[in-house]
Amino acid sequence: MDNSLSHFKQALFRRKKRKEKQKTKFNKKNLDYIAERIKNESNFPKLTEAEMKILKLKIRKDARRHKLKELLIYMFLMILIFTLLLTLF
Repeated sequence: MDNSLSHFKQALFRRKKRKEKQKTKFNKKNLDYIAERIKNESNFPKLTEAEMKILKLKIRKDARRHKLKELLIYMFLMILIFTLLLTLF
């Protein structure tokens, strides 16, 4: 029974800290998660309207090119599979 009181107090303290930590994670009113406030370390440059339009056009052009590339690959594979199936049967 040596130090049983101190062990019990430590267990209560740990339980209290866990409960406080869990309580601060959630807002009971609307059950939204409350994240710790972390400073954003990224520092992006501010773009003007003209630069923003150019960037958007470039991104859209790259996306279209990527979609077309995927479409061509899928069509080639479908034609290849279709011809293999025709030759087997």
